Amino acid sequence: MMMKKQLILLIFGLAVLAGCKKDSDNNSTPALTVDSAPQAKFKIDGTDVSVVETADITNSTSKSASLAIPPDSSSASYGTGFYDDANSTDVFGVDVGRLEFLGNMPTDADFEALLLGSKNYISDPDVFNGVALYYYINGVKWATNLGTGIQTGSTFTFTDQKTQTSLGFTNVTVLANFNCTLYDGAGNSKVVTDGVFVGAFENY
Repeated sequence: MMMKKQLILLIFGLAVLAGCKKDSDNNSTPALTVDSAPQAKFKIDGTDVSVVETADITNSTSKSASLAIPPDSSSASYGTGFYDDANSTDVFGVDVGRLEFLGNMPTDADFEALLLGSKNYISDPDVFNGVALYYYINGVKWATNLGTGIQTGSTFTFTDQKTQTSLGFTNVTVLANFNCTLYDGAGNSKVVTDGVFVGAFENY
């Protein structure tokens, strides 16, 4: 009789554990994908940070170009980020460069290729190939290319993309993972880990 009671208790205990695991899985935060709302999530010195597109926080794109007449090559760098309309200030952004091409605009294929794979952190996307990342804290800009700009061990990888056409221009939404060191230009630094970003770049 005692063994039967123990067996019933064991089965009950396993059922409770299974139920707890299921509840835990249901409550876990779903992983971001290229179809998620535009946003950036990361940790700064271990503290969680989240920037999500809202009515006041908008995801906007930018471009800086130097055009030349063929056979000379033109070049461009591209940016995407979040802007706080209510307070008229930038919040978070990623600049990518440098793409060389002939004429006034790169092909969609070359533009999409720019937004794939691993990138090095660089001092100036208008001059070099790679990325620069920034984040504002209490009105102060912290960026990968301020201060010493040292990024030993840092990574930035475009892991997925989705291409759409709007008003004749190609819009590429990307999913990227990153970690880095941000500097404020005054000798201070902050470590960024577990970064993930969803946002759009535009070829125009």
